Amino acid sequence: MTKNIVKYFLCIVLLSNIAVMSMPEKKVCKKKVILSLTKREDRGSELIRAIKKENKEDVVHCLKQYYISEKYKGEALILVVKKRYKEKAEALLEHDIADNYKGTALILAVKKGYANIVTLILNYDVDVNFPDKDGKTALIIAAKKGNQVIAKLLLDQLQIDVNAQRNSGNTALLQAVSNGDEAMVKLLFGHPRIDITIKGKDRVSAIEAAQRYGFKSIEKLLQEFSQKK
Repeated sequence: MTKNIVKYFLCIVLLSNIAVMSMPEKKVCKKKVILSLTKREDRGSELIRAIKKENKEDVVHCLKQYYISEKYKGEALILVVKKRYKEKAEALLEHDIADNYKGTALILAVKKGYANIVTLILNYDVDVNFPDKDGKTALIIAAKKGNQVIAKLLLDQLQIDVNAQRNSGNTALLQAVSNGDEAMVKLLFGHPRIDITIKGKDRVSAIEAAQRYGFKSIEKLLQEFSQKK
């Protein structure tokens, strides 16, 4: 009787082990779970579609609910700046946009003359001296376009490099002088770190450029400023 009971229990244990060994489904499920955790689906295309809709809520929903790669978030920011969607730009900037995309968006907003978008981007830790492909910073572009409103916004930034040079060697001041823009020259003079002695690639200073182009009033301003220094 006792031997039969022992045999019975041994059979149960053996059958249990066989049953466990013959269950590959659980292992497959675990693999699927691991894959789903390590490889998230990039829903960036849905974010781009949301950008094209009327309301900001669709954009916010995508950013909160889905995984969106830096590339898609950056491209979305460039798109909303082009279209001047301020509220959507703000929603994107609140979700960790890569520095190079923020810099590119700032450059684009300055080129377009969108002062309200420039103001917005400056509130989100952007590199204010980020250059475009030609080495032009936002300030050089603002000086080239004669946009005093945007130039002042940029000059008010603590990190601004007022003497940054583009690939051609021009600074914002040299650009303003070559344009004959006396108002922009005066505005740049207001920055404590302005250097009027810097020369461009052609080895011409701001005073020499004013003389070359015949801008007498600007030449006089530069000479007076030089004497004060």
